[in-house]
Amino acid sequence: EMATRRNTVLINPSTLPEKHAKHVEEGASLYSSPVFHGYSLWLLPSAGSDLEYLRSVIAHTAEELETDAFLPHLSVLAGMTDRNEEWLFEKMDMLEKRLSHNFDDIFTPHLALHGLGARDLFFQCVYAHPVLTKSITGLNKVACEVFEREGNGCGYNSEYMPHLSLVYGDLDVDTKSKAMADLAIDVIGKKFHFGNLQLWKTEGLHTEWKCV
Repeated sequence: EMATRRNTVLINPSTLPEKHAKHVEEGASLYSSPVFHGYSLWLLPSAGSDLEYLRSVIAHTAEELETDAFLPHLSVLAGMTDRNEEWLFEKMDMLEKRLSHNFDDIFTPHLALHGLGARDLFFQCVYAHPVLTKSITGLNKVACEVFEREGNGCGYNSEYMPHLSLVYGDLDVDTKSKAMADLAIDVIGKKFHFGNLQLWKTEGLHTEWKCV
């Protein structure tokens, strides 16, 4: 089942499907700087081998590229700046109840990674594409309803683009290409259990973010 706990534990448009290409410009202000804002709702790997494997992949890649490691996650909502924590906690409880009542209809917590992308945005430098399922889009839709978010709830105006970031940073094309070639061996074609939903304060540098 999915855990919803408050205190657990951290280019090129041609690489994207055409329908997401305009996200490059529309989301740039939020994702291009190493400083983020607001609160975000994350879907994380379940505790155990899947979490540890993805953490090790990200950490190893960061060491090779001399960038920072971070906690593997998929953003369901991002950049919520207009509400306080008390309101967000209430909505988190509502989401937990909503999911527990309709869990099997909304979400199956398995993500199969089938492709890689790279962009000139700090927080989407190199990332993996999960197979887009009704579970993933449904979770985003329900979260938007509960948290009263417009659009996809992630700060850009195109369709929701779920992704698993693997590298944060500002890297040149050749460096990103090499990293993607190595990462393809580590993650493409693999399936991971993502069953942990958490609310994070994603304010400032990513090293300052915390689960709330």
